[in-house]
Amino acid sequence: MEKSLNQPTLPHAVIALNATEMGVDEGEWDPNHATASLMSTIADAIRRDPTYEDKAEFWRERGRKIKTTQDLLECYYSSITVVRIPVKGRYMKIDEQILKLHEELHKKCSESYRAKRRSRMLSNAEELNVYLQCAFDHFAHDLETPFNFMDVGFKMSTIPLDLGGNILKLAVKMKESGRFYAPKTIFSDLSFMVASCISLDIVRQGLKGKFSNPLMKAAARNRANDNYYLGPPEQILRNFYLDSCDHALDDFCALFWPCTFSNKKGICVNVAERHTVGLMR
Repeated sequence: MEKSLNQPTLPHAVIALNATEMGVDEGEWDPNHATASLMSTIADAIRRDPTYEDKAEFWRERGRKIKTTQDLLECYYSSITVVRIPVKGRYMKIDEQILKLHEELHKKCSESYRAKRRSRMLSNAEELNVYLQCAFDHFAHDLETPFNFMDVGFKMSTIPLDLGGNILKLAVKMKESGRFYAPKTIFSDLSFMVASCISLDIVRQGLKGKFSNPLMKAAARNRANDNYYLGPPEQILRNFYLDSCDHALDDFCALFWPCTFSNKKGICVNVAERHTVGLMR
């Protein structure tokens, strides 16, 4: 966990406290109350155990505020939930608590699924195996350099070959050249080439003025969402090309340009869509 970059989401921790005595406070059977109670009980553990204190200091150096054990746990987990299971003999209560445990597991799996889908790193079984194999190969050679989830993700999921995808590819290559220090500069420089490509496509597609041919007019209406008057350049850009340009810019900033946060310890090395683990360099 401490040696990874651009991880899509942290796991959720669901703790089942088994064989709980029936004499506990009634509120302890509620997962929210049980979680708050346990976190309160162990709040000072990071100051009593040198191992925990070392871990807390590791994250403090990276800009995280660690005051309690729960703060430290949340560096490794998206959430912590406690569900109490009673001692044997109270079968109705056991059934009730098992149902709550099942509901918490289902809810956390759904949250994790949505988080991975938002970050565009939702894996199937085959892709997950690729990540595991690549991570094994990486750490077999180097235990110090963090494993970058993005590197593997883009080997498996290529950039589309449409206009937006090609703009994005060009922007990524310009970034990799090392001559640019801000997305604004990259997109300002490549705008001339993009404008030239758009102008060429307008000529090739015949997107100039109103269409006199009914068939071409109908096609233009479908492409431009009923706004088929194509005279002004601004309208042509808006109806046919602006979405591709916007998507290229959004994807570049979300997936390829690292966070700009910094402090005396270093700078963040994650991109916006993979900002769960805030490692610094």
